[in-house]
Amino acid sequence: MVRLFIICTIIFCTAILQAEVYQWKDDHGNIYFSDSLPDVGRSQHDVQKIEISPIQTVPAFKPPEQDIDTSAEEIVGRVRYQRLHIVEPMHDSAIRNNAGDIVISVRLQPPLRLNDGIYLIMDGKTVAQGQQTRFQLTNVDRGTHSIYAEVRNGAGQKLIGTHPINFSVLRASIISRPQP
Repeated sequence: MVRLFIICTIIFCTAILQAEVYQWKDDHGNIYFSDSLPDVGRSQHDVQKIEISPIQTVPAFKPPEQDIDTSAEEIVGRVRYQRLHIVEPMHDSAIRNNAGDIVISVRLQPPLRLNDGIYLIMDGKTVAQGQQTRFQLTNVDRGTHSIYAEVRNGAGQKLIGTHPINFSVLRASIISRPQP
């Protein structure tokens, strides 16, 4: 059955190039296709001529014309970041971590472009940079800190920034232990 289907498919594919296709059945019920009339004792009324409709064609899509002067860099440069904010830690939060490990997460819309980077500035100093939106700071001193984030392009120009948020790191101290 599969062989018959494959043969029929091949015949139909080649039949598109031919002008006429004929179909008939033998005494066992097998169906045959050909591009010429069978000459083995078949009466003309047993043979059916199959009409093949013309191949439907669709014209190729023509893209809209663009300015030749517009380069890919100019198009990318027109896309502006609309929103950047720090989602973790929350403003005025207290973080208890004796090792001083702090996670800073930012959310950016639209996503970061290839040549741009996110910079974290804490207490006036750049403490992390990269293309990720989640940063792990280690050994942050105890006390209150101010942090903000910026997106900068490859030339170091600020494209968008957040408002600074404050957070406090709570670390155990030998000085604050109660005396026995």
